[in-house]
Amino acid sequence: MAAGPEPLLATDGLRKEFGGLTATDDVSLTVSPGERRCLIGPNGAGKSTLLSLLTGQLDPTAGSIRFAGEEIDGLAPHERVDRGLSVKFQVPSVYGAFSTRENLRLALQRRRSGDGLEEAIDESLARFDLVEEAEMDASALSHGQKQRLEIAIASALDPSLLLLDEPVAGLSVEETDRIVELLIDLNESRGIALLVIEHDMAFVRALAERVTVLHQGAILTEGEMESVANDPTVREVYLGEEV
Repeated sequence: MAAGPEPLLATDGLRKEFGGLTATDDVSLTVSPGERRCLIGPNGAGKSTLLSLLTGQLDPTAGSIRFAGEEIDGLAPHERVDRGLSVKFQVPSVYGAFSTRENLRLALQRRRSGDGLEEAIDESLARFDLVEEAEMDASALSHGQKQRLEIAIASALDPSLLLLDEPVAGLSVEETDRIVELLIDLNESRGIALLVIEHDMAFVRALAERVTVLHQGAILTEGEMESVANDPTVREVYLGEEV
């Protein structure tokens, strides 16, 4: 029987310790090309630590990370971005004194120039509903607009995998639905795989093809959302809350 396609992202026994605390415990996770995966778990489960290991903000205590067939453990964050692994963190970090257009230009100019650069900026502004805010200082954008701008910037780097940390935290239902639409469009039209940390279960149900549950730093279970939501152990972890 022929082997399946190589995972885009694969961690093997990934572990991170802070003194006597194990924040990430033997995590072996794979994400396939073009997959939409959500990572869920209660507070303190190790989700943000795992994201920091994947992006190179933290070095693992043990284990390895492979991306696009290459071990990336020793690569700096910007080197991982250059290889196609982009990230949008929980708190927007756009340049407030620069306009929306200028923020996009700063991200895109590493890969495009001339007319191609301006066309790419205009395309991103249109795709993310930011045309009317193009010349507005980013500091004046609403929280939802800043979230869309950050996703626009991260996706403008032509990633094969986009990591997102709670992209709909603090957003209204309408804004959340729009983020879901934008992410599915990025996934389906450009083939960008998604690995998303999120607490909003309605968002997870709408976006994820597969869900990974972290608990106390380790993978508790994985699967389609319905099977995960009906898992008694998952329900116990969430203290009886509906998943």
